Order: sequence, then C-alpha cells, then structure tokens
Amino acid sequence: MSETYLKGYELAEARLRDLVTANKWSRFGIISYDYELFTNETLLYPEQVCMAFSKVAHKTLGKNVLLVINLNRKGKLSLNNPETFDMLLKLVNKKLPEANTMYFGVREDLNVERLLASMESVKEAADIVAEALAAISEKVRKIKPEKLKNMNVEDFSNFLVKIMGPPSTLKDMSMRLQKGIEKRGGATKFIASMASVTRLIEYLLTGAKGFFIVIKQHAFDKEFKEKLKEKEEEAKSLYSYDVIGKMLADEEETPFREGVNVVFTDCFGRNYGFLIPVIIQEFLRTFNEGIIVLDDLPQPDVYSKVIQWIVNRPDEVEGCKLALFVPSAYLPTVEECVDSVRKMVSEKCIVFDMNSDFFHTLHERASATVHAWLYEKFFEMEEKRREGECYFIHHDAFEEVNWEVISLRKGKIERLRGIFRRIF
Repeated sequence: MSETYLKGYELAEARLRDLVTANKWSRFGIISYDYELFTNETLLYPEQVCMAFSKVAHKTLGKNVLLVINLNRKGKLSLNNPETFDMLLKLVNKKLPEANTMYFGVREDLNVERLLASMESVKEAADIVAEALAAISEKVRKIKPEKLKNMNVEDFSNFLVKIMGPPSTLKDMSMRLQKGIEKRGGATKFIASMASVTRLIEYLLTGAKGFFIVIKQHAFDKEFKEKLKEKEEEAKSLYSYDVIGKMLADEEETPFREGVNVVFTDCFGRNYGFLIPVIIQEFLRTFNEGIIVLDDLPQPDVYSKVIQWIVNRPDEVEGCKLALFVPSAYLPTVEECVDSVRKMVSEKCIVFDMNSDFFHTLHERASATVHAWLYEKFFEMEEKRREGECYFIHHDAFEEVNWEVISLRKGKIERLRGIFRRIF
C-alpha cells in the first residue's frame, strides 16, 4: 500500500475525531472543487475521507453505517486500475477490519462478495427510480411509478430494454416537438409565441420540414438506421436479465450487517445511476436510524433529481443521517443542485475548495463579516496548498464558534465565532 495514500487516510481520521463528536447534525457536507483534495507529499481523495468519517461516526455515535464508494470516480489515481483497487481494499481491511465489504455492479473480476438488492427496494424507491429512468430514456418522457411496483427482476429487465432502446418514428417526432415546446418556455409560452398568423405559418412550415427529416432518417438514411440498431443492441447488452440479475434479486435477503457496511460500485454513471437510490433504500429497510455516506454523486447532469432525493433522506426518514462528498466543479447550476449544496453546508461541513458558482451557499444567511472572512481564508488556503500544506474550512451551525480553519496535519488554526443568527 502506498505510504502517502495511507498517510492521507490517517490524517483525515485524526482531524475527523475532533469534528464528529456531537449528534445534533443530520447532514455533513464534504465539499471540494474536484476529486483531488490534496496530492502533494500526502495523497487525499474522497474515499479516504469518507472511510475515516464512517469509522469515526460509527464509533462516536454508535450508529450503523452505509459507505458507498465510486470505483469510477474521476482523478489521476483511478480506482478502476487493479493495483489501486487492491490498495483501497487493503486500506479498508487494515482500518475497517470488521466492516461488511461488498460490490454492487456487473463486473466479475473483483474478489469481493456481491451485493444483491431486492426488488422490494426498487418498489419502495419507485418514485425516484421512475423519474431517474425518464431522465435518461430517449423513448419516454414520463414513467408512472406504479408500473415498477408489480415487477420481478425479469420484468424490470424487459422494461429497461424497452425504454432504453431507440425511439420509433412517431415517438421521435413527438419528443422533438416536446423539446421544441420546452425551449420556448413550456406550453403556455409556446401558445403565446404562436399568437400571430405569420409566426404560426412559419412554425408549421418548420415543423413540416422537421417531420420529413425524421421520416427520411428513419426510413431511408442507412447510417441513421444503423445507429438505431446499435442503440437497440446496446440497451439489450446493458439491461438484459443476466446483467440486471447481477445487481437485483426477487428474494428478500438482508445483505447489510450491524456496524460499517462498505459497498464498492461502478454504478454512479448514466447507465446505472438510477440504482443508487435502490442501494440506499435497501440499507434503510434494515437500519432506519443509520448513517449514509457517499463519496460521490450520481452523474449530476442527468441525475440532479436523484441527488436531491439523497440529500432529502434525513428529512424523510427519521433518525437517518447523511454525509456526502460534493465535487462542486461537476455540478450544473440547476435548482436541484444549488438546493442540495445549500442543505449540505447549512448544518455541518468541511470545505477544501469550491466552485465559485456555489460559493454563495456558504454565506447567504451570514453577516458581511463572515462573507469577507471566507473570501480571505480561501485565498490563504490556496497559498498554503502551494507551500505543501492542506487547509480546509469547518462549519458547525450548532456551536458558538462555528467557523474554523483547520490544517490537515496540525489541527485547528483559526476560529470565528458565530456572529449571525440563522433564519428559518
């Protein structure tokens, strides 16, 4: 195991022992700009911080923990490489020797017990799974959650193959028209924009042209038809019963145990990101009052609603706590993501760096003094990074001293008292 990688974990654990001491918080944000928190003489990546958090939180708060680690996370130190995965696995075995370690995904080459989530968890999370599937399908724009509630694994596989395949000619035209309406601001604005006869004729001619383009593509364009065939085969390959059966089961068995449960997965991307809520739901079916720790987000550009669902678990499930790593550079500035970041920094968080588009979420309820202090500290943190030091900001809304600058090596450096009241 790399000494610099081990050192990064040990320093993170030492700092978190001082920070994860109270039980008041429901959300703990771990915020960074990207996935490389520090890569000088010490290597620090999201999985080390989240592992350390899981260990400390379980020991301090006495709650069961679900830690989900993304094997496809970005960064120079790829966890998909057999050598780096072996290094990660050795770290888990060394620092979390009693953890229940599993893999969730379609790979066959990992020497780790496989996690099979039950279809019952798909049904219980049907609302968000249906919304997530509609977001990535080119064939449907809306899915009724009720459709998922009477399926077994084979039914679900067949359904996925169907909705993830290429659209028919009629469906293609319908969806292109719908997208056109949405670009004009929705149905009401669309109708208003067609108020003049000239505009209406212009649109109808444009629509007719688009209609014939679609017909031509589907009927006569050989290259286009080949792409549709490829899309159909891809859907069968990704969502066949043999593949989905590696992640889901009809039987209800409890895969999680008391203590820390570590799940390695490569399902955070577009193809399988809709299953991340299923893993979480499977855990919550066993341990309602547990702690969920994720070292990444499902692909934000398509799964912003899933991210919002994850962030809202403490509100929806009594006794549930959430710790979430947020690589803010990869988040679109859509309402769901801004709201999610806002919630993850509102109670308790540590911030290594941050996309400037989300900086206001840190101080929007604070005084101008806090605003100015944060700006100053971010500049200082960058200077220290160039000197080979890793600093981060700690915020705790429940403490009198609720803003601190902390050195990864040395501990607390500077503190700012809470001089503003929270607005509810």
